[in-house]
Amino acid sequence: MGRKAPEFPDPRLDARAYGKRLFFLRVWRGGWDLDEFATLAGVHPNAVKQQEQGLWLPNLVSAHKIAKAVGLTVDGIMSEPESMDGWDEFSPLWDGARKRWGARWRSKLERSVRSMGARRAG
Repeated sequence: MGRKAPEFPDPRLDARAYGKRLFFLRVWRGGWDLDEFATLAGVHPNAVKQQEQGLWLPNLVSAHKIAKAVGLTVDGIMSEPESMDGWDEFSPLWDGARKRWGARWRSKLERSVRSMGARRAG
């Protein structure tokens, strides 16, 4: 018959859930700092930062660039991350970070995750 229509992300996915997944993939799984990842993905660092903060979802071009950088499809990033290695350990850190660290929660969480990664590797 014809080609299968492309599947688009679930419209119910909110920007905060996407931001949490992106941060997880960038820092926890990939170990990239913001500038490294933005260069690898070919997007502006502020765009990544704002997406991780849950301020907005990427357009399709940016979503494809980001997905390619982390080795997934757009659908893979947008899907539920519970099956990803490390999610169970990461998720509680993310959920409590804003309460513990206030306005600077994101940078403090990134440093915390990086130090955990260094301990795991060493």
